[in-house]
Amino acid sequence: MRGALLIVLLVAETRALISVRVNAKLGSVHEARDAVRLALQSDSDVEVVLGPGVHSTHGLGPLVLGTGDGNANSQHPVVWRSEFPDDPAIIGAPIAVTGWKMHPTLAGVLVAPLPSNVTKNDTLRHFWVNGQRAIRPTVYACGTESGSGCNNASSSVPKFVFAFNNSIPTASYPRGSAFDVQYEPSVGDPTTWLNPEDVEFVWTSCSGFNCWLEPRCTVENVSHNDVFLKQKEGNSSCYHRAYYFGDGWGGKPEGKPPKPPTSIENLFTPASFTQPGTWYYDRSGASVIYRPRLDETIAIVEGTATTATEEVALVVNRTQNLVWKNVHFQYVTSLHASGPRGFIDTQSGYLYQDGEPPVNIHVAGARNVSFLNCDFRHMGAVYTVGANEGSQGVIFSNCTFSDCSGGAIKLGNVGERGYPAPAPDTDPTRQDRGFVVSDCEMESIPVEYGGANPIFGGYIADTIIAHNTISNSAYSGICLGWGWGEESYMRNVHAVNNSITNPMLRLADGGGLYTNTPCPNCNVSGNIFQNDQIEYGCLYHDGGSGQWYDTNNVFNHIHTPSVFGHGTCAGIIIDDIWLNDSSTPRLQGATNFGLRGENGTCIAPHFFSPPDGTFWSEWPPQAAAIVANAGRHAEMPLTPIFPSLSPPAVKPPTGGDVCIRFGTQPCESWNTAQNWHLAEGVTPRSGRITTIKSAIPTNSTMYSCWAAQIASTSSGCQLHSPQVLCEDGCQPLPLFSAEENNCMGGAWYLNTNGTITTATITSKGTPLCISKGSHGVGTAITLTPCKSQDPTQIWTFVSNKDGSVTIEQNGMCITNNYRIEN
Repeated sequence: MRGALLIVLLVAETRALISVRVNAKLGSVHEARDAVRLALQSDSDVEVVLGPGVHSTHGLGPLVLGTGDGNANSQHPVVWRSEFPDDPAIIGAPIAVTGWKMHPTLAGVLVAPLPSNVTKNDTLRHFWVNGQRAIRPTVYACGTESGSGCNNASSSVPKFVFAFNNSIPTASYPRGSAFDVQYEPSVGDPTTWLNPEDVEFVWTSCSGFNCWLEPRCTVENVSHNDVFLKQKEGNSSCYHRAYYFGDGWGGKPEGKPPKPPTSIENLFTPASFTQPGTWYYDRSGASVIYRPRLDETIAIVEGTATTATEEVALVVNRTQNLVWKNVHFQYVTSLHASGPRGFIDTQSGYLYQDGEPPVNIHVAGARNVSFLNCDFRHMGAVYTVGANEGSQGVIFSNCTFSDCSGGAIKLGNVGERGYPAPAPDTDPTRQDRGFVVSDCEMESIPVEYGGANPIFGGYIADTIIAHNTISNSAYSGICLGWGWGEESYMRNVHAVNNSITNPMLRLADGGGLYTNTPCPNCNVSGNIFQNDQIEYGCLYHDGGSGQWYDTNNVFNHIHTPSVFGHGTCAGIIIDDIWLNDSSTPRLQGATNFGLRGENGTCIAPHFFSPPDGTFWSEWPPQAAAIVANAGRHAEMPLTPIFPSLSPPAVKPPTGGDVCIRFGTQPCESWNTAQNWHLAEGVTPRSGRITTIKSAIPTNSTMYSCWAAQIASTSSGCQLHSPQVLCEDGCQPLPLFSAEENNCMGGAWYLNTNGTITTATITSKGTPLCISKGSHGVGTAITLTPCKSQDPTQIWTFVSNKDGSVTIEQNGMCITNNYRIEN
């Protein structure tokens, strides 16, 4: 049923209210848009008041607003709003699926004909009953290669045991693009599969492809026991992009076949169709099959079963001064992943070799556009809303996102990894900036495209992400930046007072909040992070991040490093954090080199936690205030104002004084910062492997350990500019090989000749030794190839009464103490 439309015109000259009931004349939001255009020609203020019910765009295409659909006067925007907020208008493209009957051969299963407004052989990807998304029939890997059992699948779900064998390679189907499934009884005989071209192979996280990804490829055809992935588009096919993933920035130029899948979706067999709430689109039979949930009668299914074929609901293209208020957006799909190109993303949903991800609502090059108290659910794209192409002054306030296939909001453009970033001096009119995302709630998303983030800000500036509540995300809760160290116009981004709970439920190598770019005047502060168990860190500044200033964050039940500063970390400051049942930070590179007290002296960071083995039953007052202020406000917040727009970013100055903590200083018998603990049972010059741990904590609870580090680039770990640092947050004694993806190593040999070598990194087979620099009263130590009888590499160990050792060379002791050095 269509809702009534009411156009309200507020005449500018007299401010008199003119109301015109127009639903008898206007049959769609598209016609309402046309009426707005006419009203704007008379310089009127305009409101489009949408009556209750569904305003369908099915068959009409998205509502497209252009340059003539907003008001030139920023004080009087065009407003689209629900007439009754408690009975809101819905914009979407739902298609009712009716005519349900019992399935002739499957007990407890219903079947309905394809709706008349869907053409046979059209693609359907999403289906809902009684307001809940139905699941596609799936079998899960449960073998030794899956790593984590069965990818958290229910025990009632069928599983295969990874007996897949690669079929004999051919020119058309190289190794890894075809699978022999003769030993997989759970998937059945492929020649009997219904619609094999709709079957989808899925690789989830570390067990499948890369830890931060969940790619999908559909099947091209089957023959006997062999299943062949899509190849018809040659070099751009789904399989080809999986095979050559990362070529140019870390992948192997010769390619690498993907592993067997971790799950297979949309495979209709009696064994895969036992779980209530499962549906299947029988393309060849022009029908929809559904196993109802326990509380769903055939009457409920008949009245609520819904699908969709429209992929975009709304486009705001170069429009200015526009407000959407109390409007719901529902039932929009996305079909890209069902096609021959499948879904393979570089990271965070950006499509490898295909560019920006599909969105259901697109804001492009717009100015001063607000979504206030809107609701987005039953959406099928990789991101529900995308705002880019030089958009500025875009606000999302008090909005709710649920049952979204992908992330909620994507701000700004990015680009293929390794490509140049938009320069710091990019024309300000073409920059994506001036965004606000505040007081929004995002729960249990993404559902389908695991690598997408609830909030993803790419190359953006002048942006506030505040007071949002984000829970149960498959990957990172918030991702900010792109480029892994590429300089760009990104600046003035503030992620503050958010509540992020249960991130990383499906993937790895992300966190509650993740960054990977230099960002002048940017901060992550006043947030609470809860329940993150997945490596590598919860607040995760990945390689290439720089200039983030993070303070007053609270961590609760975080069993991965609470903060991970990865790589060089130029200009990053981490201070004032509270840790309850949470791991200490792991801070690498130059983290906190700029942390100073009020008088300009170098200081240690302030990290607070209860005594070992205990938990806070109540937060300390300062932490309690942060927790109380984080997340979505209970009451409708005030309408946020657009952030002020700043000048283009400038590269921060180099050189000058910095705070150096780890190096050699004159030996002082009283200075406990020169005392170090070895692993239990290890003695100097014993030739054994050990960690080297500070004898005193960096602050009240956290110790630091020596760590060797080599450069981390987009191509992996590169042996140039090796360094040694004292890393906050000691890790367990590692194995004898470099930690995967970390380019770090915290294990050392105390050799019989007095040298100290890293146990995890070598230079073309030559060990790397701790060496003392040759200048300065306080001299940094370095990591260089070992040389026979090099006096700068030979150290004397002095045992102390407390069991620690002092490590010295010619009156200079290795010291863990802050000082200023230029």
